[in-house]
Amino acid sequence: MFRIFETFLHAMRAGFQRIVRATKHEITLGDLHSDAWVIAFDIGARRGKPIDFADPADRDAVMAALYVHNVKRADRRLRYAARLDQELRSEDGQGRTLADVIPERVSSDPLVALLAHENARDRESMLAASYSEATAYVLTFDRFDACRQAICTHLAIAKGTLRRRIDDAVRHFKVQASMFDRIERIPGDFMPAPGKRQRMPEPESRAVEQRRWEFPESSNAAEPPDRHWS
Repeated sequence: MFRIFETFLHAMRAGFQRIVRATKHEITLGDLHSDAWVIAFDIGARRGKPIDFADPADRDAVMAALYVHNVKRADRRLRYAARLDQELRSEDGQGRTLADVIPERVSSDPLVALLAHENARDRESMLAASYSEATAYVLTFDRFDACRQAICTHLAIAKGTLRRRIDDAVRHFKVQASMFDRIERIPGDFMPAPGKRQRMPEPESRAVEQRRWEFPESSNAAEPPDRHWS
């Protein structure tokens, strides 16, 4: 499996480079390689069949989803955020943003929310069937809308550390997909515990001591002789 994935990365290197250029180099090849595995795992879980990295159709499906996730969706989020923050002037002259006047989302309806929850449950049950760290990262990315910065802030780690941890999880998943043979399952509402930032110890402040020489006092100290100048 690992060699097949490496072959996929090599075969699609031109596509990865195009995505990097499309993001104006805000995302590295290492980030895309990690995303490719997570997205492939997500696609396989949703359709109930693992991605075959040797299949050209599956390769194209992963690359298309990778492009949408990192380029199309990112641009849409930025444009949407700009529209929400744009101030509008009403007839009474009061300034309001678009976020103040848009209606509630459809999922606020209890019935629609329930149906959406039932549909999501099937996907989460498929993800949870594999008790692995890779599955935990897939669920974590879902929780944080695939925002690496938010995940790093929550875990109190750097982006490079997150990428290395995902790579390690992927390597372990390739050789042992289910650690407990589906006896244990990762809950669908999995949320990683927040990390703790280490405080640097404050340097000890040492009082500056001024050294001085002590001379014993003597009452019999010889006085200098008087000199007479002629």
